[in-house]
Amino acid sequence: MELTQRKIDKMEVADPTANFAKLVARILLKFDIKNKRFIDLLKRHLVLEAIKLYPEYKKVDLSVRTGIDRRFIDKYSKTGKDYTPNVHEKESVIMNWLISYCRKNDTKRILKRGPFQTFDSICKRCANGSLTTESVAKELIRQGKIVDDDDCYIVNIDRSFSSASSDVKAFNCLNREINNVLNAINWNMEVENESSFKQEDKADIKLVQRSIKSTTIPVKYHPEVEAKIKCVNEFAYSCHEHIIAQYESPTAQDGQEPEIGSSITSISMSGLGIDLETYRSMRADPEIFIAAFK
Repeated sequence: MELTQRKIDKMEVADPTANFAKLVARILLKFDIKNKRFIDLLKRHLVLEAIKLYPEYKKVDLSVRTGIDRRFIDKYSKTGKDYTPNVHEKESVIMNWLISYCRKNDTKRILKRGPFQTFDSICKRCANGSLTTESVAKELIRQGKIVDDDDCYIVNIDRSFSSASSDVKAFNCLNREINNVLNAINWNMEVENESSFKQEDKADIKLVQRSIKSTTIPVKYHPEVEAKIKCVNEFAYSCHEHIIAQYESPTAQDGQEPEIGSSITSISMSGLGIDLETYRSMRADPEIFIAAFK
């Protein structure tokens, strides 16, 4: 059955879990994270987190709570070097064969097809019936691990074990931001359920992660709005860094103290009643900008 975009959207609205799965799928594709490897790690951390949350649980209890077969609980509960993932993507297996061939024959080239060992014969040996030679070649070329050169492929051994995504900083930033959001959610839930806090005080105690957006601004004003918001955010980042720098100890080692800080997602400039030119005049003195929020 063919699914239209409208049908897919209706399904996602009806199932919030589908929206979360869609987000995870985008992340996996964006950063070239392999599905089998991710699922294996997900199962492992489900078990590890369950053990921390429910230390009194037995193996069968952990199995029920996580939905993981109890025969694999011991495997996933191992930590550090004791845990060895037994997951191999077929394309990785093929890449290992290509590297082995190149080193054995002291070359970086392998014929696409022919009477002897070739790219085609290796693909058929490692993934016969599940992947085509063309699809494997297309993916390895996309990752920069092989290069098409007429009747052969050049194997890029230097990139063989690296992810196709070179944007490690972006991936680390993504991890950090997701952790910030989850920490905010957990904290807010604890505050809401804490009976010792007065109801009127809970709003001030909660952490805030806000996205301020509108669907009523004419398109012709979008560049101006984006420029102003960018300017506001730059000042906000500068002010937050200024505050952090004021209190940082020059003798403390990184990680010595508990983490403190903030995560800025969006700021409403109009709510402050300050125009763009005023913001620009504040660039040299963050303290003036900070006063605008009081």
